Amino acid sequence: MKRKLIILLGFLAMSIQITLAQSDNTQQPLGASVKSVKPDGNTSSNSLAKIGVVKGKVVDSDNGTKIEYATIALFNKKLQKITAGGITDEKGHFEIDNIPLGYYQMKVEFIGYEPFIIDDLQIGKSNLQHVFDEIKISSKATVLNEVSVTAERAVIVNKIDRKVVSVDKDLVSAGGSAVDVLENVPSIEVDTEGNISLRGSQNLTILIDGRPSGLSTESTGALLEAIPAESIETIELITNPSAKYDPEGVSGILNVILKKNKLSGINGQASAGIGTNGSYNVGASLNYRTNKMSLSTNYSYRSFEMPMTGITQKTVFLNDTIKHFDDSSESERYGSNHNVALNADFFLNAKNVWSFGGRISSRSMERTQESIYTNYYEPYVLTDYYKNDINSSNKGISYDLNTNYRKTFDTKDHYLEAEIAYSNYDSEMNQNRATTAMDETLYPDGFIPNDLSENTNSDSKISTFRLDYLKTYEHSKLEIGVKSTFRKSNDDYIAGQLDNNGDIVPDTDLSNHFIYEENVNALYSQFGGELGKFSYQTGLRAEYVDIKSELISTHEEYPHSYFSLYPSIFLMQKLNKDNELNLNYSRRVNRPRSRQLNPFGNSSDPYNIRKGNPDLNPEYVNAIEAGYSRYINKSVLNATLYYRYITDVIENINYVDNYGVSTVTYQNAGTEESYGGELTYSGQFFRWWSMNAGFNFYQLNYSSGESTELSNAGFTWNVKASNNFRIGSDLTAQLSGRYDASRVTSQGSMDARFALDAGIKQDLFKKKASINIRIRDILNSRKFAYEMIGDNYTQSTERNPTTRMLQISFSYKFGKMSMDKNRNKKQTQETSDDMGDFEI
Repeated sequence: MKRKLIILLGFLAMSIQITLAQSDNTQQPLGASVKSVKPDGNTSSNSLAKIGVVKGKVVDSDNGTKIEYATIALFNKKLQKITAGGITDEKGHFEIDNIPLGYYQMKVEFIGYEPFIIDDLQIGKSNLQHVFDEIKISSKATVLNEVSVTAERAVIVNKIDRKVVSVDKDLVSAGGSAVDVLENVPSIEVDTEGNISLRGSQNLTILIDGRPSGLSTESTGALLEAIPAESIETIELITNPSAKYDPEGVSGILNVILKKNKLSGINGQASAGIGTNGSYNVGASLNYRTNKMSLSTNYSYRSFEMPMTGITQKTVFLNDTIKHFDDSSESERYGSNHNVALNADFFLNAKNVWSFGGRISSRSMERTQESIYTNYYEPYVLTDYYKNDINSSNKGISYDLNTNYRKTFDTKDHYLEAEIAYSNYDSEMNQNRATTAMDETLYPDGFIPNDLSENTNSDSKISTFRLDYLKTYEHSKLEIGVKSTFRKSNDDYIAGQLDNNGDIVPDTDLSNHFIYEENVNALYSQFGGELGKFSYQTGLRAEYVDIKSELISTHEEYPHSYFSLYPSIFLMQKLNKDNELNLNYSRRVNRPRSRQLNPFGNSSDPYNIRKGNPDLNPEYVNAIEAGYSRYINKSVLNATLYYRYITDVIENINYVDNYGVSTVTYQNAGTEESYGGELTYSGQFFRWWSMNAGFNFYQLNYSSGESTELSNAGFTWNVKASNNFRIGSDLTAQLSGRYDASRVTSQGSMDARFALDAGIKQDLFKKKASINIRIRDILNSRKFAYEMIGDNYTQSTERNPTTRMLQISFSYKFGKMSMDKNRNKKQTQETSDDMGDFEI
């Protein structure tokens, strides 16, 4: 297949000046070791108009561990303000240049450590450069009510193969779920049903701490609604996964990293919140850590209500006749979930760690809906006028278990790691639909029964085993590994009328039982290294997939197996300490899931039927990205150009017959091509104002060789920004907004959307407690609307949920805590560091 060569124009240059603002009069700690080296005799006093340089390395004074994200501030004594600063990289290095001549106080800070201060640092003609071999900072034991955090890590951190977004300080998601958190993450879009898109595509893989969950088989919204916002530490956006990752997902991987205990002793937190729309939440966590073990447990409960109105207007063209099908609805959703988690790490010795983790989540969703149908010919000749009343309940429970063992050899970057994980989700859905005539003379007859009762029992299991080996050399590293993943979903759907005892009498024409099994065995290898300022990482993943699906009710089987290779390459060139370029490529796959394959139709709504296609093939993705990063003190600006080409695209296809019945199915609809750019910024304008913002634009081209009905093209864009304001030492506020422009689909378009959120947080009792007030969707504008056009019909749909919400929450921290001096020795597996991070 011939592929176009797309030439993308770059971004206009941007220059943002950031002023670091942070001062403290803390005295220099005892026991700190530092060596200052002046420039050699080759340094000229005339170089670069008398501009100085300070650089060095920050380490833990006890064990020599490199300290990442430590802040360095230079306080100009004459001007009485901070005029320069920087932050350490993943190796503990920092470099600050363009420093005017003068006398400075230099302060190095990191959370949980004593500040290190050099009170008299002179930048003069004879000593323009100061090089510190090692600045050793000491950890401190701190009673919690005495903690005063003065240094915070960067909101967005770039790795060679992913972007890490810190969300633990997000005020507008407090008391909410992971869905609320993601609405403020760059590149992410969330619709009213909680479905997640990454750069315009909902075909992505969602992981929790690097592992899949059985709950994700129901929907991404169900999975993310079950995770409280307060339990999330970072979000990893992996738009071009390396060979170490499972290659599944068109737009990439979204990895939700949960908070982990890194503090010695006993500590914990309790929280509670209440809000409008029936919103309630409570949570508690308890942690215990010594040099031999780390134990943590937490519990959370959340409930909510969401009223929604909707309207669908469908017009069908029958030769020279036009018929309209209008559907207006009102619904209420009532949801709740409970979560319990337990994690344990046992440090057998300095080189052997065994870990165990478990999480149980239960969820319940009740829904009531009334839909009124009005069908008529044009000019207005009413034919059908009736309503459907739907009452449904969906209850489920998921179990996620994992055990991990790591054997470290001569260094922390030379290890063998094995993991076994198991996830199971069981759910039961019951739904009753009653059809009532609004006018007895206009009641549709034939295929619509007076009522219908449905029961669906679903069981989804995922078992994984992986073995990873990492060996780091002086300027390179080698990774190899194997992984096996076994998935099985069992969906038993029964539909029919109720008997006198209230039991469903199955209708064999409507009921079905579908089983889907998938076994994936993979082998991967990665090799990377550094050549001066140039970094590279290459990888290849080989997978053999064996799939069997079976429709028990008809004894039909659909086997499918195939072998695929997934190469990847990542290149990074550091121009200097503040500027870097990167280029990467990967091949991925999106496999159809159970609901997309089940050929039996769902008849919950007789005018809107959904059924799968057992002959679907996986879609393959080739993706290229080129990026530029500019670091300015505590700020980072990223510009990315990307191109994505997909073959055998799986699309939702809507067909409408002459009776106005819409049948939605799935089809490999040809190819999809998208290309665009993304600009993200994270930084601080003033000491009281910081911002995290993103702008994304792209062109989508759908092409089907068989039907012009499935071909479309269009340009779209979105922008979001989150502003943080420090009003005082204990009072912070946040204002977040986003706008999604209209975009095309394979059969139509989606309308533009916008939203505005706000939050404010007051710390109490020397930061032991806090009160958070947030307003979600201030303008109540999170509606969802789209249009579809077919050969013989047009359809417009709009959904208007009541998403405006006011919520107040309170949290309290307790315990005497100190930072574990061994926390950076890689004793415990932290997925965010292990999954493809490049560090020599």
